Amino acid sequence: MSFAKRGGFLAEVDEALFIEVKSNKRTVHIRSTKLPARSLQEDLPDNVLVDDFNLQDHIQHLAENASTVDDFAL
Repeated sequence: MSFAKRGGFLAEVDEALFIEVKSNKRTVHIRSTKLPARSLQEDLPDNVLVDDFNLQDHIQHLAENASTVDDFAL
């Protein structure tokens, strides 16, 4: 089955960020129904301005919560 028929990358990953540029402002979307952004982390905001976003901190947050997810693995 092809990648597109399976639902594209959102069907393959748990976390996906989308950066939107609008009126010279960049917004990092962490969760969105209209944009290709997805997160299973309920404690994160839906979006944040790029100036207030730190990718290293975001990756650290995901890594710290990864062990919690492992507890529910089948």
